[in-house]
Amino acid sequence: MLKSRWRNFASDVDLVRQLDQRLREMASRQEALWVKLGPIVVPATVDHRSSGSDTRFIVKVRTRDPKIQAVLSRLATYYSDVTIDRLTWGAATFPVLVEEAESSSISTTIRKFTVVCRIIPGRGRRPTNVESDGVGPGMQAQIWGRRALFGEAWTDSSRGPSDYFTAPDFEPLPFVLQRLGARGWLAEGLTRLYFVEGIHGKFEGEIERLDVGPATSSSVRIDAQFPITTHDRALVSIQGLVPISQ
Repeated sequence: MLKSRWRNFASDVDLVRQLDQRLREMASRQEALWVKLGPIVVPATVDHRSSGSDTRFIVKVRTRDPKIQAVLSRLATYYSDVTIDRLTWGAATFPVLVEEAESSSISTTIRKFTVVCRIIPGRGRRPTNVESDGVGPGMQAQIWGRRALFGEAWTDSSRGPSDYFTAPDFEPLPFVLQRLGARGWLAEGLTRLYFVEGIHGKFEGEIERLDVGPATSSSVRIDAQFPITTHDRALVSIQGLVPISQ
């Protein structure tokens, strides 16, 4: 019997079989993106089907985390206590409604979930497209980035209404990462998802560039470019280090 530091192999053939299986698992994980489905954040894949004006997304998740499994399992119940109102991945985010949820067991610990969501156009938030206190949407987006992504305080008391337009809709990102103890790949994934949901929820435009990482023990780098498509047509660059430790 061949023996490794981690496991036993019955033969050379068994070693090759298990190695091939492990490589396939690693490849499938690399293909998965960080996906935010309502309150759930997990590596997954997203596909879509369109028919006329109707679009559905198919989210596929493989997880061994019992907490994630429990939440996803409740999506299939008729009266679910889990609110899924938005799907975010890559550089895209959409308001959605869950239509179907199925699950199957891959092994004793791993379960596969397939969640079908339909876009709900009328549920989207209205982006900021007005000038306030002489501050246009482009400058507002830059101020939002400093407040929401880097946790900077907004201390200019003369900017009354613009304080509202530049305030984060969520808990500032550094507080989220510190509260969850996020590091490495998780910190990078959460930073990407937070930026995509936040910028699209506040401002009108398309993400032109979004580079996140590498994460260090103290911070995660973000380098983004977002052309505002409102009247001032500003090209917003947001660059800096998101602190992940106090």
